[in-house]
Amino acid sequence: LDPLQDASSIQSCQKTGLVFADSQAGWLSGDCGGVAPGAFFYQSLDGGVSWTAIELPAPEGIDFDDPGMACGTISPQRFNVEEGKVALHCLDYSGDNPLERFYLYSTADAGQSWSLAPYPGGDLLFVDAQNGWALGATIYQTADGGETWQESNRVTWKGQFSFINSQEGWAVAKSEAGEYGLVASKNGGARWTLLEPVVH
Repeated sequence: LDPLQDASSIQSCQKTGLVFADSQAGWLSGDCGGVAPGAFFYQSLDGGVSWTAIELPAPEGIDFDDPGMACGTISPQRFNVEEGKVALHCLDYSGDNPLERFYLYSTADAGQSWSLAPYPGGDLLFVDAQNGWALGATIYQTADGGETWQESNRVTWKGQFSFINSQEGWAVAKSEAGEYGLVASKNGGARWTLLEPVVH
């Protein structure tokens, strides 16, 4: 089969994230847009030379084989070889309007088993196994590994985010008018300050 057409190949579908815990153990997330059943998620144990599909358990009420359900994985996070998280984004086309659903998968045994919880949606970013964010127009923060989420801010811009701990973070912000700015937060994303960077 052509690897670009074979849905069982890592060459298929759109890639949404890549993360390695060390020089050998990595995860690759992706979204097939409903063309292939299941949730595109692969692992490598040999530094990316070979990849094996990870079969994530379907959330309650989600049928991965339903042609009206398009699911993909996004924002994989690895804290070490054993612990990590990945988000699942599903579009349910069974009704008149597509319905978005988001879920958070967590593992403590290198992906042998997974716990599952809903989350508010958007890109996922964790600085450790407990402290993380769901990043979209509304920013949510968790301090208990995603069991509960608290709204911390609503923004009118889209951003590429980086946090170094539960409080300090930065974002490259893009306004609705297409303007870019560098912003920083010292309180977990509750407030952002525009920086005026100097380039030498």
